[in-house]
Amino acid sequence: MNYSIYFILFLMISFLIWVLVVWNKQKIVRDHWTTKMVEFDKTLKFTPYLLPYRVTMWDDVLTVSECSLLCKIPIQELDKDASFIIKDNTAALHKIATTLTKQPKSHHECLIQRIIEGGTEYGFDTDQNDTRIATLVFYLNENYDGGELDFSELDLVVKPQRGRLVLFWNMDSNIVLKESKHRTRYMIQGIQWKVTLYVHSKIIS
Repeated sequence: MNYSIYFILFLMISFLIWVLVVWNKQKIVRDHWTTKMVEFDKTLKFTPYLLPYRVTMWDDVLTVSECSLLCKIPIQELDKDASFIIKDNTAALHKIATTLTKQPKSHHECLIQRIIEGGTEYGFDTDQNDTRIATLVFYLNENYDGGELDFSELDLVVKPQRGRLVLFWNMDSNIVLKESKHRTRYMIQGIQWKVTLYVHSKIIS
């Protein structure tokens, strides 16, 4: 009996299964909070890094050109810490937030563009505000020192990187999570551009 045909068929079937598994992994990520599976639109393919206790990080969520679109305020207009509400080029960010948190856009605050110059330092905060349950931080640029996202209760420090998204939860069943206590570390030099999006458990005005 010629087994070569069966062997070739076996290899073809194995390869097909491998292709299907890889393709499926690109579409699905695990929701670390509810342990359910979240299916992403094909325009939102990215792989999560599950960090300690309800902190999740994704790389290359935004392209270089998308990051550039969100960096629009001239540098000469800035103080040490400048924050601006932005409404243009934000649909994709709201879509990502809705997919990850299961909360519709009506539960999102306006996107806040934060531009932090060297010499700026922050204290610790939990971002809690009545019904604010989650925070998303999109990093838009590189070429600066400092400005890491520091979670003191988790002994976790996340290094900023252009296109990177960090999601963390602030509340669980109306209880403030002490693990969400965080700060932006001292900016040594350069300028950090990022966008912050806060998500609530109910519709906000």
